Amino acid sequence: MRFILFNDPHIRGNAPQNRKDNFVDTLKNKISEVVKIAKEYKADYFLCGGDIFDTPIPSMGAAGEIMGCLLSAGIPVYTVAGNHDFYAANTVTLTRTLLGYSAALDKVKLLNQNPIILHKDNVTVQLSGQPYHDEIDTEGRDPKLDYCVSKSPDCHAAIHIVHGMLMDKPDFPGDVTLIKNVIDTEADITITGHNHIGYGIQYINNRYFINPGSLVRLSNHNADISRPVGVVFIEVEPDHINCDFKEMETALPGEDVLDRSKIAEVIAMERKLQTFTQELVKSTDMNRVDVTTIIKQAVTDSEETESVLKEALRRIAIAEENLAQKGGVA
Repeated sequence: MRFILFNDPHIRGNAPQNRKDNFVDTLKNKISEVVKIAKEYKADYFLCGGDIFDTPIPSMGAAGEIMGCLLSAGIPVYTVAGNHDFYAANTVTLTRTLLGYSAALDKVKLLNQNPIILHKDNVTVQLSGQPYHDEIDTEGRDPKLDYCVSKSPDCHAAIHIVHGMLMDKPDFPGDVTLIKNVIDTEADITITGHNHIGYGIQYINNRYFINPGSLVRLSNHNADISRPVGVVFIEVEPDHINCDFKEMETALPGEDVLDRSKIAEVIAMERKLQTFTQELVKSTDMNRVDVTTIIKQAVTDSEETESVLKEALRRIAIAEENLAQKGGVA
């Protein structure tokens, strides 16, 4: 049984700020190559680690064209919902999203902790998944709840797909789960998305842990610029599993598609925001409940720039919108 794995394509109708190319055309070219690779390897299934779409409701024209290309292969697509696929990390909202609509039409198949069984010839594979949720990878949660599964004795292999920040080493400042903490899983192959840089193919304790990285480069960090972009070919036989990384021919060098001049701007802004946060605590009356007023006063007191004020207020607006969505009717 053969699979082609691709991660985090983030299908959208416009370009991220730091991309220099025509992003929609790049997505089309890459999905076309994914289909080509699948046909060359005679793949039976597509697997995706989540975030098929960049927003819950992306541009219908671009999404339809790109998804149409993927579906033209006539190969079933199995995926999990990523944090970009629904609203405010609230999985209940999935029915109001393009991914949920696509699943309702059986254009993609959404995985959860209840495994499905795939059969082909003399090979049987157990397939399960864990969609993103707002407690995944957090300190107070047992990572085994999301990353570890039991394998049916009737299956030749178990594959589990998770949209979570699994890493081989703690190189990320936020919440992460380390592979060493979930090696007790009975899954022969654990696939993760969410981490766009990826960690490749790791073989630990007779288990595969795989994240080839996002199908597209979305940040201007050096690790994203320099990494190879590709998919993973997975073949399951009754007595053997083979996993190979396939670098994509349509992926241009990172320097050609990402604007490196933005890196200094991003670093400078983050430093200003860090300083601004410290000033916020020192220079404001924390009894005030109007967040916008506090922000403006802190900027005035610290003589910070208008750009930092706008960025801080923008982030607060996003947070308030997400909180409202979480508290509203799904």
